[in-house]
Amino acid sequence: MGDWTYYLCVIRMRDIAERVQPVADIHDTKTLSDWIQRQLQEGHSDLIKDYLKSQDQRLFNALVIGIYGGAPEWCEVSISPSGELNNEEQNAVKELNGTLGFLRLQGTEELFAIDGQHRVVGIKKALEEAKYAQKLGQEEVAALFVAHTRTKEGIERTRRLFTVLNRHAKAVSNMELIALDDDDVIAIVTRRLTDRYALFKDKLYLKKGKNIPSSDETSVTSIIALYDALNEYFKKAKVEIKKPKPEVLTWNSFIKSRPSDEVIEDYYQEAVAVLDALVKNFPPLAEVANAKARVNLKKYRSSKGGNLLFRPIGFQIALRAIRLLTDNGHSVEEAAERLSKMPWELNSEPWSGLLWNATGGRIITQKEHQKAALKVIAYGTGLDLKTVNSSKVALEKELRNLEVEVKLKRYVH
Repeated sequence: MGDWTYYLCVIRMRDIAERVQPVADIHDTKTLSDWIQRQLQEGHSDLIKDYLKSQDQRLFNALVIGIYGGAPEWCEVSISPSGELNNEEQNAVKELNGTLGFLRLQGTEELFAIDGQHRVVGIKKALEEAKYAQKLGQEEVAALFVAHTRTKEGIERTRRLFTVLNRHAKAVSNMELIALDDDDVIAIVTRRLTDRYALFKDKLYLKKGKNIPSSDETSVTSIIALYDALNEYFKKAKVEIKKPKPEVLTWNSFIKSRPSDEVIEDYYQEAVAVLDALVKNFPPLAEVANAKARVNLKKYRSSKGGNLLFRPIGFQIALRAIRLLTDNGHSVEEAAERLSKMPWELNSEPWSGLLWNATGGRIITQKEHQKAALKVIAYGTGLDLKTVNSSKVALEKELRNLEVEVKLKRYVH
């Protein structure tokens, strides 16, 4: 199918438990690989284990198993048509030659699940119990075996298959797509920043969900918020592609088709430039980025407020504001400098009541408030409110409708 060569086989659960691993070296980011491993040990795999133990009428979809190394050998079974068959039936039997047989493995191959990771972990857990090891161990599960190579191109190819199968076979969390999607340029850039950029290395919240729990005192922001912020920064109606062939794509189509390595590098370097400008102009970010150990961020994020940039919504708004300023003639460095002239403490103007509920000690996340906040930033950084389809009178009315008392102020002229 397509350009994949595969073998449809059956494999005993005992062999799955002993030989198949849930993930392999297809992740380019160790932090996210570890996260995937943790997720597989939680939740759904326990449901699979319980299902195997309690249901006599059990059935799985076929696993997709990558195979690396060793010396796998396909042994064909020859089939001869019987004289009792008519011509059409004999031709059909002849067509089966070369397609039936068995796959012989030497035992030195590395096997890993490309699709069916939770099932593999669930099988392993069920067979850990002696009572079920004998009962389930001999049962067979359908599996598609595909070849995997450890070249850069081979790893990308396998990772893309992983993502496509999971994207189209079942609902996949945003976190999993960010961790594995090898077509989406923003996901690729986000992963690179996770491992390479000082502000985020070991300082991102890596769990499902955008918000950061109050118990987390070391994460600058969440990986989902970082992805969303970068997506908002780079997003455009149309994207012009010159290689491998000239074409114009919508943004949604563009992020579903992997661009060239040169394009990916351009996006990464632009993201780094934006982040460098923020770190340069915001001392709290510089403190975290330059620290040799994790910084306790309680002074920047607590129930009493703190700095807006250390809230997922604030980081996103900051990147949207930089995009707005650069679209209106300012360089990235100028945009970050203008932003830094505004107050960023949640308990101060203009955020109290607009993005911060001081009474409840929480962020206000309504989209109407976020839209108004971006307009307040536009005004505060010296932009004409026409750039955000508004005016001072209209914005003041909008804020009143939101029951927010904010005195509009120009922090940069």
